[in-house]
Amino acid sequence: MVVFWVPYFAWRQNASTVDGDSTDIWTFSIASFTSIIMVVTLKLILYERFFTVYNFIAILVFSLGVYISYTWISNYLSFSNTIHTMPTVYTSHLFYLVVVLNVGICTVPDYFIRAYKFVIVPSPSDYLRNIVNRKVEIEEHMS
Repeated sequence: MVVFWVPYFAWRQNASTVDGDSTDIWTFSIASFTSIIMVVTLKLILYERFFTVYNFIAILVFSLGVYISYTWISNYLSFSNTIHTMPTVYTSHLFYLVVVLNVGICTVPDYFIRAYKFVIVPSPSDYLRNIVNRKVEIEEHMS
């Protein structure tokens, strides 16, 4: 719901870009879908237990890289209705504001809930992970 309503209220007044171009449904949809891609990617990063360099490269290349490449390629080909929309979108300050607001509103509560569960009400596995991360001997905590 948030990913729809934030761009809706941002572009409700038919906002224009820096160059004076007016926004349309394609600008709205690109902002919404970019927000969805970013929110899902950050939530996957949040819930991943073992984050390695390979995971980071896969997320950058296959998730974000493929999406951004597709939007720019489809911008110049005739199979998409978003012809010449991408330069307008990526030069709009409102687009970046909408994406940052959507990502913040959708992911910050998850980070707080995750931190609350880890610090205030830790599970046995969280407790052991905390001990291992601090490099404390487990025998000290067993007695």
